[in-house]
Amino acid sequence: RVVIIISYIFKFESLQKTMEKESIGDHNENSILKLPKDVGLYWIHCNRCFEIYIRKRRRILMLSCNHMICEKCATTPSINHINVSSEVNCPICKKLQRYRVLCNVMPAHAKQLLNPEPWREPNERILNFQAKHRDSFKNGVFRRLSEVEKVNRKCQALENISKQKYERYEQLRNQRKQLEREVLKMKKLDLQPKRQYFQGTVGDAFAGVKRVKANMHSHISGHNLSHTGQHNTFPLNLF
Repeated sequence: RVVIIISYIFKFESLQKTMEKESIGDHNENSILKLPKDVGLYWIHCNRCFEIYIRKRRRILMLSCNHMICEKCATTPSINHINVSSEVNCPICKKLQRYRVLCNVMPAHAKQLLNPEPWREPNERILNFQAKHRDSFKNGVFRRLSEVEKVNRKCQALENISKQKYERYEQLRNQRKQLEREVLKMKKLDLQPKRQYFQGTVGDAFAGVKRVKANMHSHISGHNLSHTGQHNTFPLNLF
């Protein structure tokens, strides 16, 4: 009996130290969890989805198998009266279990299991119950932190791929602009000789027309002069 009592005392002292450390960590502003002030009950959670009781978003059910689940995870038609024992399918042990909703009107033997300071009234049943759910809560937190890290790594990988694709897109866009400038330059060079040829041809044509007109004008002028001379001549009668 003495050995058992000493072991109980050691368990309760270690539990008290653990709760004090956890409370200090939960009040830390840099803590990951950011829990409300009543940290003594932070470990009360749904064993399936890890909904925390102190957030007061869902009702938590205590099952006869000592598991705790929220009303959303409970596979039961309805949960009506808060203090009437009923049955629900436990999603953890896959069996039909009786349950009670966690509240202030619970029976004393059920409320003792949730005592935020269990070392004040040493009881192995309370100690084992709370230690089990504390471990469950911590393991769930670690699993979710691991999942968050995986998601962060995946996001980082996708971000790197997106960055590479964007850089490739910018490179191709610059190449396209360079090709467009070269094509435009080639078009200008291709049109320039044609313009010079067209301008030279038109100029020559106009020059030829002018020369023809000048020749025609000179020819007509000469013809008129000769014709006038013929009409003005007369025979000389010499005596």
